Amino acid sequence: MKRFIKTILIFFAAIAIADIAFGALCRYFSKHARGGDTHNQYVTTMIQQAPVIIMGSSRAARHYNPAILADTLGREVWNCGLDGNGLLFQYGRLRLLLERYTPQTIIYDVIPAFDIREEDNLKAIKWLNRWADHAVLDSLIDDVDPAERIKLLSSFYRYNTSFLHMAKDNVGSPQIFDHGFLPFYDRMDYDGKGPDDKPSVWQPLKREYFEKFINLCREKNIHLIVVYSPWYKARSNRSLEPVTTLCREKGVPVIDHYADPDWVTAREMFADPSHLNDRGADAFSSQIASEIKKVETSTYK
Repeated sequence: MKRFIKTILIFFAAIAIADIAFGALCRYFSKHARGGDTHNQYVTTMIQQAPVIIMGSSRAARHYNPAILADTLGREVWNCGLDGNGLLFQYGRLRLLLERYTPQTIIYDVIPAFDIREEDNLKAIKWLNRWADHAVLDSLIDDVDPAERIKLLSSFYRYNTSFLHMAKDNVGSPQIFDHGFLPFYDRMDYDGKGPDDKPSVWQPLKREYFEKFINLCREKNIHLIVVYSPWYKARSNRSLEPVTTLCREKGVPVIDHYADPDWVTAREMFADPSHLNDRGADAFSSQIASEIKKVETSTYK
């Protein structure tokens, strides 16, 4: 019996040591990646200190060229957008950024799917797993799933979906982002469909955290500007009304180009119906830069 217990203890000790070693390897990969998402997310979250940042999903990541915005705004701009992620992830990211520095302006690009409507919230914050030891994320993780913080004690769990991607970004020649920006270069050679035009209903947790995001910006004297960037063939912004209403109540400025007639039929500017290509991103960045500057001047004095 004693031998059996000893064997079990040795087995679990080996698992614990392997878990610790795996976590150390993944942290090394995160810090030393040559490029790709691994390098971009580490620099974006842990190193850059740009006074103006872009936040939101892939539409944020692909629609805003930091170099063009910086030229008009006269300040460094960093694109913190991330494909497939929205409000909950970006709230956690903002909490992590505020441990190091306070940006002056946040430009938040809203999309109904990730910022308003129902989705898998646990999946939505998976990119935060690698920084789960930062206490500023505790309340967010608890609100999404109280059991998650226990699971995240394991490095195997924390990095299980990202290890291969991180390893790949440490070898070869992965893509290099320019101040967080990596545009789409495709040209939409088909007549795509427009977005779902039905009104959106708040997922309660997203409503709560959108208000927390606004309040946090106000507490830290950060200029928050919400933007609805163009969507091919969009007919109205009805799907964005919950955010529009909340921003009106909170006094947050909104710049709306979601169904802008100058954009919604410009197929040559899109990579697909929901994303601008590099040409569209440059043109939109040139337009939005002057509008942002005007909003900052008139709203935040």
